Amino acid sequence: MKKKSSDTITPKFKSFSKDLELAMKCKTSFDPIQGMDVVQGYSDIVQKMFEIYLNKKAYTLLIDYLKKYNWETGQNDLFRKLSNQLKNENELELLKDLWECLLVKQEKLFIKIAAVARKKKPYISIPITGDWTPSDPKIRANEVKLDLLRSLRDFKNIIVHFKSQKDLNLINSRIDKIENTLF
Repeated sequence: MKKKSSDTITPKFKSFSKDLELAMKCKTSFDPIQGMDVVQGYSDIVQKMFEIYLNKKAYTLLIDYLKKYNWETGQNDLFRKLSNQLKNENELELLKDLWECLLVKQEKLFIKIAAVARKKKPYISIPITGDWTPSDPKIRANEVKLDLLRSLRDFKNIIVHFKSQKDLNLINSRIDKIENTLF
């Protein structure tokens, strides 16, 4: 495989996505078997670039990047790393911004699935394997509800650290609302 460019990249710290794209170009090579360019070590590149941004305290750019993720299923290592660093740096407003993007996406998913669960009866789905699997929208709604509650409680633990009674009251009210949602 022939390398397209050098292995080093200096981030510009204007956009994490653009710096990441440039870093990936440095690790791109042509694979004659697949007949196309492939990126070698994508997750390592993301981790390394994320660490560079963390060390430079480019938190807002990292939050903007993470806001584009699909957080419906929970957090990943990048989210947790940034959240921990923001907590250690006592950056409450940035933490709230980061967590809000995750919580809003999870809440929207829960509202959609709970609405379906209220209307539909259990049904049978047939996966590609041909096995018959009973599927109940209420079971899925409950799984999403538990994921959302876990995230809300994780965020609540962070808020407790900052001793912000106003924010604590808001998060408690969100938790109560979700806990009392019936479907």
